[in-house]
Amino acid sequence: EKSFTRDVSHELRTPLTVIATSAELLALTPLDDKQRRQLEKITHSADMMRDLVSFFLQLARQSSDAPQEAGGDTVASLLRRCASVWREPAARKGLELRVKATGLCPGSYSPVLLVTVVNNLVRNAVEYTDRGSVELEETSSGFLVRDTGPGIAPGERDAVFQDRRRGSAAQGNPDVQGCGLGLSIVKKICSRTGWTVELRSSGAGSVFEVNLVVQSAPG
Repeated sequence: EKSFTRDVSHELRTPLTVIATSAELLALTPLDDKQRRQLEKITHSADMMRDLVSFFLQLARQSSDAPQEAGGDTVASLLRRCASVWREPAARKGLELRVKATGLCPGSYSPVLLVTVVNNLVRNAVEYTDRGSVELEETSSGFLVRDTGPGIAPGERDAVFQDRRRGSAAQGNPDVQGCGLGLSIVKKICSRTGWTVELRSSGAGSVFEVNLVVQSAPG
């Protein structure tokens, strides 16, 4: 997993550089308003991809440099890594990104799988939240990702983990890019590993709870 993450991330750098450079050159040409908006979407998506590539390369380097127990890492360590990547994008929006612990989750976990889950949840939280904070909280059974964004409408909660389903908050916000796959990827990874992910009720914003402690079936 570490080698695959490193190699794929490295190979993505060249086409991303071509896309970014081409977009920069295109921006110097006369464009109408519609073309300019399309170019902004391309640039924004390329920047997101570049952040993700840097994130996974950093993850691969940290995983290979640091001694790991049974090929995994602790929840606390992986939450800190994700926070270090998203703290600057959050700050650019005026958001505070915090990491805290109200419990100690036992065990060690695959950096690639768990970080993909955390990364998708934190990315959504940062993108959807215009003011306030994003918080990562370690618990005795996993972790929470909490934000002060617009939240998810009650009628959309059952479908939020389905493929290519974007909520009304995303559809009504031109600054939020994506194709509705992030939460479905989270759900698929959790299903594969025996983890669970749940959207909890909140007075304001959204709270996603991930339970990593796999319960053994009776007998």
